Amino acid sequence: MTTLLTSSPATLSVTSFPYSLPASGQAALIGANIAADVRPATHNVYEWNYALFFFYGGGTFVEDYSAGGAYVIAGSGGHAVPPNFGGCLFDFADATWKRIDNANGMPWIKRDLNAPGFSGEINSFGEINWPGVSSGIPAPSHLYGNVLPLSAANGGGNRGSALILRSMAAGYDSNSGSAHAHRFDLSSGLWTRHSTNPSIGNSGFRTACYDPTTNRYYMIRYELHEASSLDYLDGADWAWKQVGIRTPAADGHNKSAFIDDARRLLIVQTSTNRLRAIDLNNMGAGFVTLRTAGNLPPDNQSQWHRYPADGCWYTYIGNGGNTLHKIQPPAGNLLTETWQVSTVQVGGVNLASQPREAIENGSVHNTRFFYVRALGCFAWIAGEGNRVAILKP
Repeated sequence: MTTLLTSSPATLSVTSFPYSLPASGQAALIGANIAADVRPATHNVYEWNYALFFFYGGGTFVEDYSAGGAYVIAGSGGHAVPPNFGGCLFDFADATWKRIDNANGMPWIKRDLNAPGFSGEINSFGEINWPGVSSGIPAPSHLYGNVLPLSAANGGGNRGSALILRSMAAGYDSNSGSAHAHRFDLSSGLWTRHSTNPSIGNSGFRTACYDPTTNRYYMIRYELHEASSLDYLDGADWAWKQVGIRTPAADGHNKSAFIDDARRLLIVQTSTNRLRAIDLNNMGAGFVTLRTAGNLPPDNQSQWHRYPADGCWYTYIGNGGNTLHKIQPPAGNLLTETWQVSTVQVGGVNLASQPREAIENGSVHNTRFFYVRALGCFAWIAGEGNRVAILKP
């Protein structure tokens, strides 16, 4: 049992969790059940694990769901993957997996949807066209790193929402998807179309990040050099817009990005083992290649997260082993001085690998390593029958 003091701007309260937290440099396993325990009756264990953990993407951590927050996988599937029409989440308040069925009326079926277009099961918005089902529910799809939390304060409902910025490879033949943003309300289970227009760019998007200062939800192109702009969803009016930048030179592709709000930088990791950054207060100046010392994880798809205890950024590839990768920003000029890249080992328990099948076919996790503010710990969700890990560098 762990009891922590948690605070908001107006309150200070005591929160108890039914498990102990690890010490610095250690990991621990938590969980009263596994994801398969909450599968719908239509899916067997393998099909439900496939829908959650093998499908090219992941979910997002929604802090407002409970005292501990919850990691949520919603709307996952696409390209013949068994569909997830609602959401499955791990609640850190009581360390249990839970399922939220959609409130739009879509019944659970084990096959993917067919026949995109107005006459089929997926309409022109990339949403489900099914008798008796209300509008706004996106066809299950590959999500990559394009899901972010939508807070209660920003219109996400009283327990927050999972916000899918863009969905791809929906439908049995993978020819559908939606350029509109959709949100899954964790209190009601209702899917709604959340953007007023489709995203403007038309090339591949593999990662996204939120800027709390400007209330912008950025999608980052797989190939940055394809355009002289960045797409973002404006949280003020929920319209997709673009901001102009200098067109970057070609330098590999990009599957991982993060925003360092304190330093006002949007940083992407390239597949060529580099970090590129753009000044969020001067975006017209374009991306700069940062000076780094040390080796970044190769072609990384997992996302980086800040650890408040030391101000550094961490990620975990998820292929087994207890090695985290760390980025330490320089104390001086951010765009000219060296960013240190290193590795950190954690002990205590062994971190389980993501599913071997996902590693072998490339459908690896993008988001199942994240920071849980209420615990002061990172978390790693390996998937399948493995327990959830919490850890401190």
